Amino acid sequence: MPRPISDSQKRLKGTFKPTRATGELLTAPPIDAKRLRCPASLRDRVAKDLWRSLAKELAELGTLAACDLPLLERACVAYARHVEAEGILDTEGAVTTSARGVTREHPAAGASRRWLAIFERLATRLGIGVASRSAVRVVPPAADSEDEQWQRYFGRGAGPRRVG
Repeated sequence: MPRPISDSQKRLKGTFKPTRATGELLTAPPIDAKRLRCPASLRDRVAKDLWRSLAKELAELGTLAACDLPLLERACVAYARHVEAEGILDTEGAVTTSARGVTREHPAAGASRRWLAIFERLATRLGIGVASRSAVRVVPPAADSEDEQWQRYFGRGAGPRRVG
């Protein structure tokens, strides 16, 4: 028997039916944007730049969890390979001629399309894009008490003085 799918995953896939909603919300704790580091496995400059910008933005939105980091890394690699294939097409052209004189599409054109499709699929799963983001429900953090707010801004032991 297949594993049940959560309502949020069904919303991302576009298969959510309100009449079958279970009401559960599976969430992972969001990552602090300040603690994010670009993975060493990303060697391409395009992939690194994209990872830094997306990771920071998704973390600030509260939609990036630790379990999403490998998915984000793969999406950045796919996008970098798409850009690389597009660069080859810019220099060599979209059409090639074989040794027999047959004109056909450059192999990089197909590779570019495939990598872009992979990136788009992963981006949808991560909630990147307007349609994907509208399907993601973010739970706001619990409101801090007044004492916790004082301590966060002014340090431990700080707070309003109580008289009386």
